[in-house]
Amino acid sequence: MKTVLLAHGDSSVLERLALAFSDLGYDVVGLARTAREAVVLAGRPGVTFALVGERLAGRRHGAELRRVLAETWGIDCAPLADDFDPASTPLPAAGP
Repeated sequence: MKTVLLAHGDSSVLERLALAFSDLGYDVVGLARTAREAVVLAGRPGVTFALVGERLAGRRHGAELRRVLAETWGIDCAPLADDFDPASTPLPAAGP
């Protein structure tokens, strides 16, 4: 099973994404509004992927967080547009 970490400055987007990924069969390890929260969650075992918004709450931005997650934990990361709306954007099907 794929385990995903979601980071975005808007908690309502995080909640909608968590539901969408859960429905697709992903294990959502956590929701982070700040880079600090995401770094703590990334230390949990089994995180395989992170979807990171560009503007996070706090001082660090998404590009910096993606770099830290990849370099420190080897987590594959993808950017998430700040205006992403999971209600109107289809997500890909979960892989094996």
